[in-house]
Amino acid sequence: KPEELVVTVVIFEGIEYRVGKIQFQGNTIFTTPQIRSRLVMKEGDVFSPSGLSKNISAVQDLYGERGYINTRVNPERLANVESGRMDLLFVISEGPQSFIEKITVQGNSKTKDKVIRRELAVTPGEVYDSVLVDASKQRLQNLGYFEKVDISPRDTSVPNRKDMVVTVEEKRTGSISFGAGFSSVDSLLGFVEVSQSNFDLFNFPYFVGAGQKFRVRAQYGLQRQDFVISFTEPWFLDKRLSLGVELFARQNDFNNAEYNQRNIGGSVSLARALGQFWTASIAYSFQNIEIFDIDPNAAQIIQDEDGARSSSSVTMGLVYDTRDNIFQPRQGEKVNFTAQFSGGPLLGQTDIYKFEVDARKWVGLPWYDLILSFGASTGTVERYDDTQVVPLFDRFFEGGARSVRGFETRAVGPKDFGTGDAIGGQTYVTADVELTFPIIERVRGAFFVDAGWANIDSFNWDVTVAEGDKLNSNPPAGFNELAYGYGNFNLGAGFGFRLNLPVGPLRVDLGFPLIHDRFNGGGPKFSFDVGYQF
Repeated sequence: KPEELVVTVVIFEGIEYRVGKIQFQGNTIFTTPQIRSRLVMKEGDVFSPSGLSKNISAVQDLYGERGYINTRVNPERLANVESGRMDLLFVISEGPQSFIEKITVQGNSKTKDKVIRRELAVTPGEVYDSVLVDASKQRLQNLGYFEKVDISPRDTSVPNRKDMVVTVEEKRTGSISFGAGFSSVDSLLGFVEVSQSNFDLFNFPYFVGAGQKFRVRAQYGLQRQDFVISFTEPWFLDKRLSLGVELFARQNDFNNAEYNQRNIGGSVSLARALGQFWTASIAYSFQNIEIFDIDPNAAQIIQDEDGARSSSSVTMGLVYDTRDNIFQPRQGEKVNFTAQFSGGPLLGQTDIYKFEVDARKWVGLPWYDLILSFGASTGTVERYDDTQVVPLFDRFFEGGARSVRGFETRAVGPKDFGTGDAIGGQTYVTADVELTFPIIERVRGAFFVDAGWANIDSFNWDVTVAEGDKLNSNPPAGFNELAYGYGNFNLGAGFGFRLNLPVGPLRVDLGFPLIHDRFNGGGPKFSFDVGYQF
């Protein structure tokens, strides 16, 4: 057509070069084997400009760790077209070793100096370690208090001594947000939230600058109502010890259960990092839990839960987390162990102990930005002392958008054989595999397979397949013989979308039940959810 212009791009690919000999010149502080051990792109690897850049950074980091921050690395490339080899010569200009004279912080009009200094991985008098300086910069950026962070050395009158200048550009850290949302778990809801991520409890009337976290959130919906006030001091007693305090009032009107539940109480917690990947925590919680508005036709075991009872508990946690990104991981693992003990010497009207393990691994595949993830979780709960039956609110209910997709929310697990009501299990297992792939910017597609089961008794991981009519001939104390308590295996698969929206990520899934017990099955189940799952 006359209005069209055809553009032809002619590409000459050339040959693929591989790395030949790698040599170094000018190095006296480190030996050639020491430098060579740090290289990312090695002899025999496919040559690439990005690999060369990584090698330069690796050599500079080796010197920088010892304070030789003025060291320069200049690569020379020697290509051999006939052999397809690219020989590399790294010419190193070694500078003098530098030490930190003093640390100057500037640009912070709101944030206290100590909030910035405690994130630094180096101190005056130490070697000017450029790797630790870069880590310090990343820590400050991760705080979320600053638009920009810059750390640079400054010459002093003392030879081999440099001041470290930390320059920050502050941003607003307080927010008031409100909105509405919908999910297949919580139905329609609206919320308003006031938060300050750089809070200062003792800075009246501004309350800004100490690096504390404060949040007030009120949420009202058709199925759920919440009111939460929380406060976190990440450096309690000026140590890397996080103190958290929370007061809450929550009410859930379960849309596929025959009762409502209200929790009112509070908690106090301490958490401490144990190295780079491990975090340990302990929390005490006291709450009053009420089961009310029970359907008169509900199973007797649910009717027996009518009323309120107190729960006084201690929960210990241990987390192993190597994720490269907490919002959309492409590599790494996260394993969470928790153990809860309620009642006994802690008083309260609920005597139970509970153990849970949740593990997930992410693998970034080398094709088309594919991300593969595997997840599994299990838990068990048991009663003791004066508690005759594990309370309804401490049992496990699986199924739905945040569990086994392809099934109704809370539908996977024991049922009352007469009414079909979900009564919760005392042992559960879930597992899933998910593959996500890019579609357009901010949108990814997903394929998933979920599986799970729950047993009515504790410490029982047995499972059966397609035996939905089988009664539990030996139910635990407090459950009658009609309790449907065998670990019937449920399997669902489907596809969905992951949308990265300004209000948070939106997960939309359509799951198909492939293997199910007599109470589940039916057609596909649509589910969606908004928000991060940490």
